[in-house]
Amino acid sequence: FSGWTNKFIFPPYEFAINNSLVTNLHLPYSTMLMMTCAFGGYDLVMKAYDEENDKMLCDAILNKESYDEICKTSSEDLIMANYNQQPIDLKGQLYTHFNTYKDTDKPGFRRICCVTDTADSGDDWLCSIVYGETYDKKAYIIDVLFTQDSVENTIERQAQFLRKNHVNVSVTESNNGGKMYALAVKKRLSELKYFCTFKWFHQSSNKYARILTNSADVMRRVYFPENWETRFFDYYTAMSDYQKQDVNEHDDAADATTMIIELMDGRLKTN
Repeated sequence: FSGWTNKFIFPPYEFAINNSLVTNLHLPYSTMLMMTCAFGGYDLVMKAYDEENDKMLCDAILNKESYDEICKTSSEDLIMANYNQQPIDLKGQLYTHFNTYKDTDKPGFRRICCVTDTADSGDDWLCSIVYGETYDKKAYIIDVLFTQDSVENTIERQAQFLRKNHVNVSVTESNNGGKMYALAVKKRLSELKYFCTFKWFHQSSNKYARILTNSADVMRRVYFPENWETRFFDYYTAMSDYQKQDVNEHDDAADATTMIIELMDGRLKTN
């Protein structure tokens, strides 16, 4: 057949010939999704998980146990896009891609550094990132401490974190008690017989403006472990979901990552 047609397929509809359909993911409310529902059945195509009743839409295809296991190893945005018909807002994301590396491909490092942004308020995150700095001023993320635990409870963790990763230089934003936190960590490290250079700085520039203007350098010069989406799940989610518009609930991950670029470029006025 060749020519125009005004036939519109919508559920319910009985197909006379086809018994299979190969298709891609479709946007919510699209006509293609409507046609796929007509063919495969609404219950099999739409949201996999019924949150209100805490059960799966079709156990024969994906049971609750398997779904929960997937949720443990995937980011929330991927779960919602792949299984619940809520696509990722890629258009609004600040970071459109991230460079990754294999552990076997790490280059030689000029020094091992750690940047730390302590929590500004009770619901903020402490973000501490250890990275190796290359001679051509690129950063390879080695380890991340990203937690909402209180500052008092993270001093021991931070000290062990620095020692475990053989950090040479630790730089902390001194705003909101950051300097006192750094000094407490330094004291604990000396008790552990491990010594590294501690520096701190006061941040007076607009946080959102800094993150925005350095985002291109983060995407170009910062390398993350290839399994970082599972290894540093909360940090990965915070970076991946960060929006261009200043509507983010938290910016601790993006702020600390921006500090890496600023430190490598000599733009942080440390003590």
